[in-house]
Amino acid sequence: MTDAVSENRISRNLFLSNPFVLAAAFLIALVVFEYFFFFWSYPWLTFLRHWEAANYSRLLIFCGLSLGSTFLLFAFVWAAFSARAMLKPVYFVLFSIVVAVEYGYYFAFRRFSTLIDFATAMFTGVDLQMANEAMYAYINWLALIPIFCFGILLMVSRRTVRRDFAVLALLVAAFISCFAASTYFTSNQYYAPSFSNFARTAISYPTGWYLGTVNGPPQGLVYAAPRASPSYSSDDSATNNIVFIVDESVRGDRLSINGHTRPTTPTLDELSRKGSIANWGIAVSGTTCSHTSNPLLLTGLTELPDMRFEVYRWPTIFQYAVASGYKTHYFDAHTDVQWLGKASDISTYGSWTKASDLGEIPRYERDAEIARRVKAILETSTGNFIWVHKYGVHLRYENSFPNDLYGRSLDKSNAEYDLAQPGEALRDSYDQALAYNLESFFSTLFANGPTANTTYIYTSDHGQSLRDSGEVSSHCNDSRSAAIVPLMMIGEKIPSLDTQFKASHANIFATLLDLMNYPESEREFQYRKSLLKATASDSQPRFFYTEQLHLAQKHAFD
Repeated sequence: MTDAVSENRISRNLFLSNPFVLAAAFLIALVVFEYFFFFWSYPWLTFLRHWEAANYSRLLIFCGLSLGSTFLLFAFVWAAFSARAMLKPVYFVLFSIVVAVEYGYYFAFRRFSTLIDFATAMFTGVDLQMANEAMYAYINWLALIPIFCFGILLMVSRRTVRRDFAVLALLVAAFISCFAASTYFTSNQYYAPSFSNFARTAISYPTGWYLGTVNGPPQGLVYAAPRASPSYSSDDSATNNIVFIVDESVRGDRLSINGHTRPTTPTLDELSRKGSIANWGIAVSGTTCSHTSNPLLLTGLTELPDMRFEVYRWPTIFQYAVASGYKTHYFDAHTDVQWLGKASDISTYGSWTKASDLGEIPRYERDAEIARRVKAILETSTGNFIWVHKYGVHLRYENSFPNDLYGRSLDKSNAEYDLAQPGEALRDSYDQALAYNLESFFSTLFANGPTANTTYIYTSDHGQSLRDSGEVSSHCNDSRSAAIVPLMMIGEKIPSLDTQFKASHANIFATLLDLMNYPESEREFQYRKSLLKATASDSQPRFFYTEQLHLAQKHAFD
């Protein structure tokens, strides 16, 4: 028998072997299963964008990367089915954990995991009790189907590879090298089955952090570098107060001050009748996720994608406040962990009040406690810039007002209140949370009206989908509803302003600079028009972004 004949027989036997056939059948079944149960729009939209633009070179790259990610999963399954008995549990545990995580992400956010989820986990502090409850929101029992099938096939498959430990090491190297390369050279917006998607998410973060991309520097390098400093510094102390209130998950059109039929904002309604509020009504958030929206508010950055990580370079509003002679204060009702900006920004926070500093009180009382403390500062001193990050009405909504379900986990044993509850029940719960949270905060803060010589700017980081178009995810998606936020200015004396202007988060930074009397000639960075100067004729079609800031996808709002 010649060597060529022998090689052909080995090759034929390999592709007709028990592990190969089982792996091919499992891969096809899994891809079809995930297509019908977990259709993810971003890869499809990317495909359509290249197709409609007749950009066939990019379309070819998209298809090649999609096929490559699918082949990597096939290689993993084939290697698992070909391995010795002692190694198969390793493959099973790895597959089970990854699939459970990815299916859970889809259940919670209507998508598989992305870079923003890893970044949020790395940099965003979370209330531990809230995190414990949120874990139940990510349980998707559909994951048991592929996990069970994978386990059965593992048991019936026969070992055909001798050096299976070397094969596993080669697989790890292949996953790392392929997804590191796709992160460096592309935006990573291509199709990947759940298992490959997890690997792409996990590998893309360290790649971008330490190596960067073809379009930008390593993220870690920019993060470690100092920010630009304001060019102007006042010789005098500030004489007025500015309070910037950023709520959590408050959707602007659910406020009675904005026309909602339920009385969710009685104190604000009364202040509006007295002429103490300039209200821009339905405004637009920069993004639909806290981790990306707040950095834009902090720096005034508006043009995305931010491929060079200018969000880590531009000066923050705290820096401008210090340069303008203000004493700075930062209140965070959510966590004790620094997550707004970067670590070097802490020195500009001034007085930083963390969640644990508010005392052993229910979470739904944290905002009222912050209101009491802010009011005390304003009544006993002047020249203060105060950033308040409220607890607000983050899922689960029952944790934002007193009720029998406060503190319970959002799990299947409470099906009436879980993420899949009917839309009307979800909205009822949300409105109850809004009414209690906002009234407890604003009635405390404005018990005697707005403090003299003080201007309050109020908005939210993003809105909520509330199942308007059938979405299961509450935010961090491309739903227009998740970008609807309130935007208003409150004070004892409000100047005459044109509130017919179509406002967005992008207009807040320059407004704060104007309130600080920071000279416009000294502003070295390009900011959007201030609400103190904008008129209806300046309005332009608004938009919002999704995804990580340096990979941002733009969506029309108006």
